[in-house]
Amino acid sequence: MALAIRTESLSKAYGRVLALRGLDLEVEEGTVFGYLGPNGAGKTTTMKILSGLARATAGRAWVAGVEVTANPRAAQALIGAVVEVPRPYPHLTVAETLRYLGELRGLKTRVLNRRVEEVLGLLGLEQVAGRRGSQLSRGMQQRLALGAAILASPPVLLLDEPTSGLDPAGIVEVRNLVRQEAARGAAVFLSSHLLREVQETADVVGFLHRGVLLRVARVSEDAGAESYILEFAQEPPAEALEVASRMPGVVSLERKAPLRFALGFRGSPTERGELVAALVRRGAKVSYLGLASPGGSLEEMYISLIGGEGEE
Repeated sequence: MALAIRTESLSKAYGRVLALRGLDLEVEEGTVFGYLGPNGAGKTTTMKILSGLARATAGRAWVAGVEVTANPRAAQALIGAVVEVPRPYPHLTVAETLRYLGELRGLKTRVLNRRVEEVLGLLGLEQVAGRRGSQLSRGMQQRLALGAAILASPPVLLLDEPTSGLDPAGIVEVRNLVRQEAARGAAVFLSSHLLREVQETADVVGFLHRGVLLRVARVSEDAGAESYILEFAQEPPAEALEVASRMPGVVSLERKAPLRFALGFRGSPTERGELVAALVRRGAKVSYLGLASPGGSLEEMYISLIGGEGEE
């Protein structure tokens, strides 16, 4: 696969403080890259440079083949980003905000109208579509920011703490959204406080500490099938279950309760994302997908590399 994100010796200094120290990084198309590190590690600084919101002190960076450090505006057209705390336009409604941002992205009217409706549905924003930005809760602001990021289906998504301010149902929705975006070929670069969420979602993880990338590792995949819990908000169509049972990685799919299934799965996070996307396309409303007995491999790796420092 082609590279969607690449950096060479990327560094950033704030006065005498080096926030990034010679970062060399590669992220392929269709990959979810989890970025982990303690407070002040340099995760948000990396995203600001990649999104053109900050200039590197030294080094180079490319997004979808465009050099950010030389042509930030061209690179920004290829990026959907949620960096730091989102601030919606206070006097525009949710729907007006999405339409305005879509017009800035150059989406034609027919495509824009379709995408606005799709995004409102994907992020659970239908009920607040007519509410102004100043009237939104913290969680709804975060949902709107995510909707704006994916609106134009960019090849690269930069998501800094995408589940911040969301309730458990919202976290599941974002997890499913990230998998669907990767399944369509986007590179998703995300940071999160929730190690479990990263382990559930990411294909690859990078550990950053004091501006230095300590390690890049593929999220471990057991040789045997893992046991997952799959839940639906309503009775899933029989066709959706039939298709899901034949998806790559699916070993077994067994109903345990009216809306709860035991899923035996042997595959990558990307394949799990494709499974969720296939269910949704056929009318199934997935409310939860998670390991029945979560492991601690990512947490153990984090502690061994960085120690007990709190995450950013």
